[in-house]
Amino acid sequence: MAEEKKQSVAEEFTLPPNVVGQPDLSRLIREAEALDGELEAQKVRGQATTQPKLSQAMTDLLESNDITEVNGKTLTIIRDQLRKLKEHLPVVHFTFAAEVEPEELQKLVAWLRKEVHPRALVSVGVQPSLVGGVYMRTPNHVYDFSLRAMLDGKRDIISKDLEKIGAVK
Repeated sequence: MAEEKKQSVAEEFTLPPNVVGQPDLSRLIREAEALDGELEAQKVRGQATTQPKLSQAMTDLLESNDITEVNGKTLTIIRDQLRKLKEHLPVVHFTFAAEVEPEELQKLVAWLRKEVHPRALVSVGVQPSLVGGVYMRTPNHVYDFSLRAMLDGKRDIISKDLEKIGAVK
């Protein structure tokens, strides 16, 4: 019964907000492999199996999927599922004018997963020439919500206003 629950959890894997993008998935895959190796080494040495130390991301991943027992079989399911997710999940690319605080990025990811896709991944870049706002790219669309784009679109209005006050001839 518990194995059936773990299988169904793996098929409907939930990602916590602190697992933002593909690099986070890669770290979790490596951690699952290392934990599996550690548990196997304990078994080979004849040592009592102890609960391995988990990263916060792994702890949150286990909690969000209601996985309470960490063993070789569970880690194999986690690793395999994360590999599938890494290859197939949609990635939304955000380019900001400045660095984004991790807490704010997690809020953005939580919103994106609630409103757009439950397991969407995010890729983040920084481009100071945007001045402000964000440039967003999905597999099908590009959205430019930057201050630069807004000002470029209003160039003629700005020129007319400057002419009215006599600043430009």
